Amino acid sequence: MPKFNIIFNNKNYKIRSNTYILLLHDSICNLSYLNNNSIIKKYINTIEILEKKIKEKISFYKFKTLHNRNHLPLGTSIHIVYNNLKIIYSPKMWIKQDISNTNNTYWSVLSGLTLIYKNCKSKDNIDILILDDNTVDSSDQYIKAYNDFNKNIANNNYLDKYYHSDDNNIHIGEFSINEQPPLLQNNEFRELSN
Repeated sequence: MPKFNIIFNNKNYKIRSNTYILLLHDSICNLSYLNNNSIIKKYINTIEILEKKIKEKISFYKFKTLHNRNHLPLGTSIHIVYNNLKIIYSPKMWIKQDISNTNNTYWSVLSGLTLIYKNCKSKDNIDILILDDNTVDSSDQYIKAYNDFNKNIANNNYLDKYYHSDDNNIHIGEFSINEQPPLLQNNEFRELSN
């Protein structure tokens, strides 16, 4: 089994062949927050092209909002290869908003780790570079997701519990709809209760 090394927003990190980039943001895939990210800008000249590629991949899976827009559900992650970079996109919120009272980051990271595990063929170490807009301090959720991931692997129950698809480009995980803030904008993703 490979060993995962987590790197979080480290500006001095050099991406290697054993690196997966875990991008965390919104369900619609707005990547403008990466325009000022010095790490990713070394490897990708135009963030808009990466965003377009991820949106194309999202549209392939046909998840639709209540307004019929393509999106990637919370707790779900997808894998693409772009400019020889192995990228996992895993939304932590429906749209940009305060998610400090949710476990969304936990589910997003756990889903991303699961998809990386499904895709890595190597028994060697795997670097996972997490690029997050870090609008809220979620370090405890990163740690909990990583620890729970390792526990499930060690107990040999990981595959049965978390694998929902034979498609190695997507992992459909979990999250709680009830934790999501009752914002009017979120009505696009779920019916607001009366």
